[in-house]
Amino acid sequence: MRIALLCICLVSLAPGCRPQQRQEREALPWVVLEDIPRDSLGRVTAAPRWQPPIWTNRATADTFVVFGAGDSVLMISNDGFPARMFVPTDVGARHWKPRPSIGRSLRLMGTYERRDLRGIFQCFYITPDRHNLLQVWYTNPGNVMDALLFSKDSSNILEQEKLVIDPRADTSEAEAAVPVR
Repeated sequence: MRIALLCICLVSLAPGCRPQQRQEREALPWVVLEDIPRDSLGRVTAAPRWQPPIWTNRATADTFVVFGAGDSVLMISNDGFPARMFVPTDVGARHWKPRPSIGRSLRLMGTYERRDLRGIFQCFYITPDRHNLLQVWYTNPGNVMDALLFSKDSSNILEQEKLVIDPRADTSEAEAAVPVR
């Protein structure tokens, strides 16, 4: 009896028998960058505006692999850099919170960071049909650094709605001090 239970446990732990985490892979060949005019001190000097869409013109497009229900996001691109993993993070802000949605169709997936870019975090927004993915970069809560819209086609759904990601519209909050270990 014990031997049978041991065999069942060993077989269930074998790599081919473990349940796989659900993942969805989206190739998004178009990217639209937001231009945020700033002065030499980084202050926003004018209203942001969307640049024209860019076709990545690569053999394969920028690809995002979303694991589970947004448990992590893997970005794969052919720009010579290795794949970049974004993992969920708690920003720990007291007043600032990411918007639950942007425009009519972009919904917040979550707030993420890369282990190699401490202190910078990203909010990912995605449309229900996974046709568009918005990545908003922050240096601290409410301080927008950059916004990139990835899409399966050249249309910019935010520009069509006359929306920009304006750093001046967010309430910036200082980062909480983190003890060094």
